Amino acid sequence: MPPSTAPPSLPPNLTTHTQLLSPISLNASPYLPALFKLLNHCFDISHNPPGHSYLPHSSTSRLKTYTQLSEEIGPDGFTIIMLAQDTSTQAHSLSSSEERKQETVIATASAKPYTPPRPSSSNNNSSPGKKEEENNEKASELFKRQPGTDTDAALAAYAELPKWEILCMVVEPGLQGRGIAGQLMDLIIQEIEHRVRGAEKNKGGGKGEGEGEGEGEGKGMGGNGHGDEREGGKKEKTEILLLLSTLLEINQSYYQKRGWETSNIRNFPPGTMGSRDGFGVVEMMKVVRL
Repeated sequence: MPPSTAPPSLPPNLTTHTQLLSPISLNASPYLPALFKLLNHCFDISHNPPGHSYLPHSSTSRLKTYTQLSEEIGPDGFTIIMLAQDTSTQAHSLSSSEERKQETVIATASAKPYTPPRPSSSNNNSSPGKKEEENNEKASELFKRQPGTDTDAALAAYAELPKWEILCMVVEPGLQGRGIAGQLMDLIIQEIEHRVRGAEKNKGGGKGEGEGEGEGEGKGMGGNGHGDEREGGKKEKTEILLLLSTLLEINQSYYQKRGWETSNIRNFPPGTMGSRDGFGVVEMMKVVRL
């Protein structure tokens, strides 16, 4: 993935670049521990903003293991991480390993081809000593889509569109509100377009440029291969449907302002999974023309 310029509101001495990771390269990435920590930290903060407590504090509020994210996105999904480096603190001569130590994971987002949800199973025969741990695990499960909701009916209108689900989009809390999330979303859509165009070429009998890419950093994001050139050298218009699930109270308005529509809301009363205030999970969707 080519380097990206830092958003204008970031300090000029802070440089950023992004990496595209397949599930395999994600599990082998030296940045995985930092990514694991960032995701859990951001989810924990969003569950407990000032004056509210939607879900209990937990150091593993989103991911329980290093491999969980790769398992969730599946073999055809991908993850983008944004790394930042403060150039003012760099020594005049650093080895690549020393430079890596100075890089910080400040944001990430993942995507996977959408698959219809299956009913989740729960085990109510837990011992009191495991109650808190299991509450945290089950709370994370609440954000996964469930079958038989209004989203199923809404999806019927888009049966022919390629569908992708966005998950685990977070930005370091101290850097939020600076356009980083929007930049990540653009990169996610760019990579999805690349993959959808390649699938269209393969379906049409042409050579699928970029097929199988994205197995490591720097692949599947730039250059040619994003446009399906047809008659007159024009790119054929294609639409995709993006889906996501998020905390209603914190994120619904953010996505609504950016053209996302609500397809389903599930409300959970106080006491659910240890929640003090109760909370909602909103499922949203957006049609994007490529």
